[in-house]
Amino acid sequence: MTGTKEVATDLKAMGFTLMNRAGNHLMDAGQEGLFETVRLMDQAGLVYAGVGRNLDEARAPRFAVFI
Repeated sequence: MTGTKEVATDLKAMGFTLMNRAGNHLMDAGQEGLFETVRLMDQAGLVYAGVGRNLDEARAPRFAVFI
């Protein structure tokens, strides 16, 4: 995901719930950018998998509840 800090909130508003974050461009904005993206996605309420602040978080399963 590349864009302004509003992208995560916009994706949530468009109906996205669960996202895959694993990929070869995770570190394009460096560690600081990766952690900021994680923070913004958490704040927006997006569930994501494949990335984390450490290896345990990156490997952890994540679940989205659909009612």
